[in-house]
Amino acid sequence: MNGNTTISSPPAMLAIWNGVPADHADDFLAWVTQEHMAERLSLPGFRRGRSFVRESSAGALSCFTLYELDEREACESSDYRTAVTRPSPWTNRVGTIMTDRQRHVLDVISRQGGDGNGIVTVLMTPSREGRRMPDASLHVLHQGVQQRCEGVLGSWLAEGPEGDKLLLFEAADAETAHVVERSAAQMVDDVLSSIGSVDVASFRLVQDLDVSTST
Repeated sequence: MNGNTTISSPPAMLAIWNGVPADHADDFLAWVTQEHMAERLSLPGFRRGRSFVRESSAGALSCFTLYELDEREACESSDYRTAVTRPSPWTNRVGTIMTDRQRHVLDVISRQGGDGNGIVTVLMTPSREGRRMPDASLHVLHQGVQQRCEGVLGSWLAEGPEGDKLLLFEAADAETAHVVERSAAQMVDDVLSSIGSVDVASFRLVQDLDVSTST
């Protein structure tokens, strides 16, 4: 790992993936950067938010949003429920165009190194039979990616209440993140292919806000 900065680990995170059609990409990015993330960071228990995207050749977006939380219960508070059930008109409009949305609230198990301008997400969901991801296999994947790839600045491991796990690799930039994504995908085929569903993707940073800068 090449990062020189150690970032304090938040106790929990909210991780969200979604797609956006090309003809709505500009509106979505404006909504995230001008309204939505700042609104979420005004809620109790939300520490920091980062928004990442990946563009297709046709202009469609794949998006990843990461919120650092004081605890998982921040996503169960009355303030949070009010924000979700009484969205702004802009949020209502954007909500109708988002596709393939996934949302996971997880406890942070470990956080090493620093932040990057690119990120790789490795989301592991157990099979219906309830088989959990083996810790030994996770260790092999975690260590193997960092040893194979230059420009990995940091990493996260988080786990949800139903056994879903998320590995994040902080990369120096989007190009490095793409290289790390390919390496991680190959290692997933080698060590985790028989255990549930594993989705690997890379993104570039478009916004980084914390509670001190969002007000």
